[in-house]
Amino acid sequence: MKTPTALLFLSIFSVSTAWSQSAKQGPLPDVPDISVPGTRIAETEFAFKFNFQNRYNGFGIRNSPNLPEAPAEFDDKGRPKFLDGAEGLAFLQSLAGQLLHSKQYDDLDRLFEDARDPNALTASGTWKLRAIYRGTLPDFDAKTDPSALLAERLKWKEHSPRSAEAALSEVDYWYGYAWYARGSGYANTVTEDGWRLMRERLLTAHDRLIKSAAVASASPEFYRLHIDLGGAMGAPKDRILDAFREAVKKFPTYYVLYSVTARSLMPKWGGSWEMLDDFAKEAIELSRKTEGASFYARIYMTIAGEQREYTDIFRDTRASWPLVKQGFEDMQARYPYSAANRNSEASFACRADDKSAYIAARLRMGNKIESNVWIGAYSLDLCDHKFPPAPI
Repeated sequence: MKTPTALLFLSIFSVSTAWSQSAKQGPLPDVPDISVPGTRIAETEFAFKFNFQNRYNGFGIRNSPNLPEAPAEFDDKGRPKFLDGAEGLAFLQSLAGQLLHSKQYDDLDRLFEDARDPNALTASGTWKLRAIYRGTLPDFDAKTDPSALLAERLKWKEHSPRSAEAALSEVDYWYGYAWYARGSGYANTVTEDGWRLMRERLLTAHDRLIKSAAVASASPEFYRLHIDLGGAMGAPKDRILDAFREAVKKFPTYYVLYSVTARSLMPKWGGSWEMLDDFAKEAIELSRKTEGASFYARIYMTIAGEQREYTDIFRDTRASWPLVKQGFEDMQARYPYSAANRNSEASFACRADDKSAYIAARLRMGNKIESNVWIGAYSLDLCDHKFPPAPI
């Protein structure tokens, strides 16, 4: 198989001293040890045990405009309505992590094979694949033996030599291990030994990625890792964009490809807000056929989550509220059961000082609160006092 041309990145890579540690995922709930005969059966069984059906039974409000009926287990396209927001993603991560740790490799491989289907989406419209894959990522800390983490992934790879994600798990081990060497502080706090170890491990990750291409390029996570490695190793922005454009020819709706590229274009990583907004507008055109303008809104959702209280999206960046608003409207039309999307829409309407849009989104939200959306100067309490919605 031909190796993607953008993998020639390596000849111009240098470790960037401006790059910081990626955010670590939080602890996940324990899950029971079960066999997984198929994706839908697994999701249904786990959802029952985690009480997802009860938790998402109804929207908490009635007689609100454009409110769909209380959700059944799956929508008419087979998407699980109970997989939504941070809790839904944690559930999928837990499922994959449990299968890996219990060495249920055949079940894990079937789960990934199903999740590579572009129609295998969460209620919010994101691919289940990313959340499942995150459940297999190693978590480095002082109490964990790194060699044991590598051995666990090599056992999976040995058992499943045709699994794209098994091959990529070794690459992501070295990528994560590189960031562990660097540490989570600002660049000026990283030691010379930290930079040296980071570079050595990034080069190992890049080598493993190239060698895995014949098998691993069946998964969009192969291309996500390629872009992430480009950023970590200091590739010029035009080369990162070239890698992204090559990737979306094969996986045009895999949003993670857009989000990791957008992050690399932020000012703190050597880009600019103008460059990022140009990219967000390009994302509309690349995904419009199936997603409308929603990827423009999703990109700024990503940036808001990354920057949290340190950046006011509509004051400090080049984000356009009319385009963001259209993006949320397109999300709502395509994924009407997502409480997480409605929370984000209300949060952005508050930031944009759009009273009517806030009240409409807030009524659609009801009592389904995604607390991770309401951060910094725009808390739910503040926005409700600023724009009081009609009684719920």
